[in-house]
Amino acid sequence: MIKSMTAYSSTILNLKSHKVIIEIKCLNSKNLDLSCKIPSELKERNNSIRTLISKNLQRGKIDFILYYEKASNYNPTKINSAIVSDNINELKKIADGNTADLLKIAIQMPNAYNVVKDSPAIKEWGKIQKEIKKAITQADKYRINEGLEIQKDVTNKIKNIKRSVIKVDKLKHRRIKKIKNKIKEEI
Repeated sequence: MIKSMTAYSSTILNLKSHKVIIEIKCLNSKNLDLSCKIPSELKERNNSIRTLISKNLQRGKIDFILYYEKASNYNPTKINSAIVSDNINELKKIADGNTADLLKIAIQMPNAYNVVKDSPAIKEWGKIQKEIKKAITQADKYRINEGLEIQKDVTNKIKNIKRSVIKVDKLKHRRIKKIKNKIKEEI
């Protein structure tokens, strides 16, 4: 089976907090030349990603890109209600009966919010790994389909050459006679 060296694959994994995008681009090369661009949280998984790719795609200049974007409905900021209520109680002690704007003030004070640093790389590695395998499979299928097209094209060209050789064989006897006659006339 002929496999093309060029391929492209792209998959998107939608998680609760993030959208993981995986791209694989392959070009022609005798050996494996693998470039992995991944988030820093996944650096420890770099070798396993490279092993997965090299086992399945084997040859070519391969660019592997994995990145993620936060989901539009995801908000990593949480109100720290214990600190906000403590701030309101402290402000009530200071306020002279006017407590209408205490919540606005308390929310603006330091530590009123907790920012959750959420990375899908560690929590959702199993799903991400499955998506990487899916992208690799897509790239390999692309190579196989492209290889079949190349094989059809080469087969058609070979058939055309064989037909042309048969035509030339039929015409060569006439041509040889013409050239012999021309040489005899010139002598």
